[in-house]
Amino acid sequence: MRRMSATEAPSPRCHHCGAHVQPTIHTRDGYRVGFYELYTGAVEEVTHSDELDGPITFQRLVRPEYLVTCADCYRRPEVREEREKLFYTERS
Repeated sequence: MRRMSATEAPSPRCHHCGAHVQPTIHTRDGYRVGFYELYTGAVEEVTHSDELDGPITFQRLVRPEYLVTCADCYRRPEVREEREKLFYTERS
């Protein structure tokens, strides 16, 4: 199987409008954000016991989802609200 280089890989598309997104551009005086990424998905609560630290409970990602939002869509309040709900699933 041939692996693609970063220059050959297709640019991601915005989940909301379908537009191809551009990378963030950094300059000497600032930057321009091209897109925002969100890793989210279904989680399950897991407790791990350790003799030294005792039990630790955390959320494990069991069905990961990758969400890309272009800078234009990110400015829309309903898009930011949707992303917050996806990120903080326990608050929904």
